[in-house]
Amino acid sequence: MKYIFALLALLPMAAMAQVTITATPTTGTESVTPSVSWSAPAGSTCTASGGWTGAKAVSGTQAQAAITSTTTYTLSCVPPLNGSAALSWIIPDKNTDGTALTDLAGFKVYKGTTATNLTLFATINNPTAAAYTATGLSLGANYFSITAYNVAGVESVRSAVGLKTVTAPAAITASVTVTVDKRPNPPTNFQVTEVVAGINMAPVYKLTATGKRSADPAGFIPVPTACTGNVLFTYRGLSFRKVDYTKVQFWGTVASENVAAPCKST
Repeated sequence: MKYIFALLALLPMAAMAQVTITATPTTGTESVTPSVSWSAPAGSTCTASGGWTGAKAVSGTQAQAAITSTTTYTLSCVPPLNGSAALSWIIPDKNTDGTALTDLAGFKVYKGTTATNLTLFATINNPTAAAYTATGLSLGANYFSITAYNVAGVESVRSAVGLKTVTAPAAITASVTVTVDKRPNPPTNFQVTEVVAGINMAPVYKLTATGKRSADPAGFIPVPTACTGNVLFTYRGLSFRKVDYTKVQFWGTVASENVAAPCKST
């Protein structure tokens, strides 16, 4: 009886997809209301932390509460168990007696949790197949071997054993930071002083509720000495009679403001 043979090799699986996260806008002044968008591998379990919290879908966009300080939004996703192995082999072209293999029919994949206890896992009815992906693997050790068979159903001995260890997937984490710039407070105790030289200013007084004079507090404008009796003096477009007012108060002016006002006759 003639026999045929096959060789098995285990190839690494493709790299795992990543989690992406972005924010709009990423900067602002005093207060920012960002919108966060994210995407993770299908079937992942995602949890938010930092500037947001709670379970999240595998993708989406979510408006966030206004922030007044720089904040980082983090998303950690555990992808689904990728229990798979990529198998490949060299297709045999001879029988065990050295004659040409012309009636190859396909291959059989065997699998088990130990190297000495393998059972049929898949039958590949394609004599030109040189690769196969085994899926649905459990955590831990998964041993594989392969055989070739001809159209008469005669099967080769098993190939060398290959091992694929399936581990629990690690969480994939991504973050985005939104920067909030602080605005400084304005200067305090700001003063503007106007002084007109050469004008003799009279003492500054104010009238009390009883009509008596008392020392003028901050914020009152002196009345020029030349403005006496019923002569009017003007200041900032307003007219005042000295006989009625010994001072003028302008709210919002500073104590050191000292401006001579021209007089005019009534």
